[in-house]
Amino acid sequence: MGLSMRLMVRGFTAALIAGLLPEPAAAMQLVEKTRAICAEQTARVERSGGIPRRLLWAIALAESGRWDEDRRASFAWPWTVTAEGEGRFYASKGEAVAAVKALMARDVTNIDVGCMQINLYYHGGAFRNPEEALDPGTNVAYAARFLKGLFGAARSWPTAAAHYHSTNPEKNTPYRKKVMRLWNEERRQAAGVQRAAATKPAATDRPVVAIDWTRTAALNARFKASHAADSRPGNHTVMPAPKPSAGAATGPRRQVSGGAGALKAVAAAAAGRSKMKMRMGSRKGDDRGTDFTTRRQAQLEAWRRNGIWRGIF
Repeated sequence: MGLSMRLMVRGFTAALIAGLLPEPAAAMQLVEKTRAICAEQTARVERSGGIPRRLLWAIALAESGRWDEDRRASFAWPWTVTAEGEGRFYASKGEAVAAVKALMARDVTNIDVGCMQINLYYHGGAFRNPEEALDPGTNVAYAARFLKGLFGAARSWPTAAAHYHSTNPEKNTPYRKKVMRLWNEERRQAAGVQRAAATKPAATDRPVVAIDWTRTAALNARFKASHAADSRPGNHTVMPAPKPSAGAATGPRRQVSGGAGALKAVAAAAAGRSKMKMRMGSRKGDDRGTDFTTRRQAQLEAWRRNGIWRGIF
């Protein structure tokens, strides 16, 4: 376990012994939430301030980032205080504020604080008190404004990042290389995450359920039985013959009145009945054997995918 993790665990353990944390699980949850604070704030300010993505986060990693041996990754810690050549990582904002006030009481003025390690000797006038300087949102927002001002003068983000640390080339050249290395690593990781998300199959709105062939066969049998019952002659409703109108001719040898027009109407009706019989015969032929089973299974497959089957079975 690295130095940063040992110090943080020590701080959380002390809080746990003092009864400030109810159980170890709560302490671990607090650590996880604190890990994300600087990352969330830098991402927010990058989006709103027009700073290249992950650049501010790379600077935060260079300033207050600490290596986590268990995760094999670095993260920026918001309650970091650096003074007298030593960086300290506190378990809470309250502990960090108390440490800053203790240093000031000893007339120590060269103090770096927070995610972005703002130096209170040069920039302390931007904050009303140590509490405000250590507020993650305020700390990161001020660093973003300062970085954008440096970019406006240099017209180069790598140069602005170097000048964030120092305008002395002997001091800022190694710092710039470190920030650029971290920035490139973070951008590569972000691109990998985006590629993985783009190639991941999209989740369907409804789960695909396997066809229940037993129920399918039962439904097919019921459908066939119902169709066969409807097709038997005894099950058809016979419409009564219309009564002859007054004055109409009766008897087996009655004549059809109306001339050629009436004869054409009778022929058209006969042709229509013939076509209907042909269609009915074709339908009955399709409903027999494997053709019916294939069509029925395709219909049930469509119902299953569209969610209609829930209302049928």
